[in-house]
Amino acid sequence: MLFAVGSIFLFTIWGLTGIVPANSGLDIALYDTYYVVAHFHYALSVRAFFSLFVGFHYWVGLSGMPRCIPDCPDAYLGWNALSSSGSYISVVGICHFFMVVTITSSRSSFKDAL
Repeated sequence: MLFAVGSIFLFTIWGLTGIVPANSGLDIALYDTYYVVAHFHYALSVRAFFSLFVGFHYWVGLSGMPRCIPDCPDAYLGWNALSSSGSYISVVGICHFFMVVTITSSRSSFKDAL
């Protein structure tokens, strides 16, 4: 229920900040200002991250798999193996990313460009 109230609050703020540039006179005055940039980022970024947080909070797994237990039932063994392999792939990708960043930032041609 807390997330529902939070979503209504965010939608209200988003809507109220959108009413101001809807006025054509103010839209001309506010065009290309930080107000429009802030409204745009608030409308898209904050709502998207809030939706992610809500999804993570209510996540219970594939087909209702219980979470926070050391062992899963045999019925969910396949889904557990699939999700575990996906997490390993994500870790390998993150390590690869940091390795590329480290190698690139240590090259002398990169330092000369700065």
